[in-house]
Amino acid sequence: MLYCKHCKSDKDYHTCTNGPHTQALCIDCGNHIKFISKKLNGGTDTAIFKPMGSIIKNSAIYLTISDGKICRRVQSPTSTSKERQTKDGKLIHEEQYHGWSGKITDITTRQTDYGKEWNVTIEDGDTKAFLQMKYSSGYASAFLKTLPNVDLSKDVELMPKSETTDGKTKTTMFIKQDGKAIKWAYTKDNPNGLPSMKKIKVKGVDVWDDSDMMEHLEAMVKSKFANSKQDDLDVPF
Repeated sequence: MLYCKHCKSDKDYHTCTNGPHTQALCIDCGNHIKFISKKLNGGTDTAIFKPMGSIIKNSAIYLTISDGKICRRVQSPTSTSKERQTKDGKLIHEEQYHGWSGKITDITTRQTDYGKEWNVTIEDGDTKAFLQMKYSSGYASAFLKTLPNVDLSKDVELMPKSETTDGKTKTTMFIKQDGKAIKWAYTKDNPNGLPSMKKIKVKGVDVWDDSDMMEHLEAMVKSKFANSKQDDLDVPF
């Protein structure tokens, strides 16, 4: 089911094709409910990018990232949910999305039972979503390295990606704004003041430590939102 703004409730829908995109039509009033879909597994599976209307009207949505997909856990199976077993053996149901769109309104950190996490608030009309990422994950690193080039006054599209090559998994995050992919503000050739990771020994084993890098990125986040709030105060009436 998708939320119909005209009926102001979740409704079953028909689908139709409109150019390269797909549209849903409310089964009751015929109102268009736009969403982007993409075929997976040779066309046998469909994952919705994100309905343009609210998924849950005036309710908070909590999102995580798993295997290159943005996931929303549901209490019971839905027509688009999938069953997945977590690392601790728990069986859950979740809806998976290739991305999520909206305006980034806040970014904070918090300590959990599983370690430190980023919490990104994304608002789209009446929908407020909280995207949670592990503090030092590839998703978070790519997201934060792109953030300085993001205009917080405009909507973005967040698209995680996960690839496994020769047994090694690489995760990243793409951000689009105004229909274009945003480049990283910190790169290997131009670190722009970002400290690099250091190789240290932990119990006799060499490991890469990103503490300085993450502290720098966390300070950048605080500065960017502080400047954004100041810009809002400076707007003349």
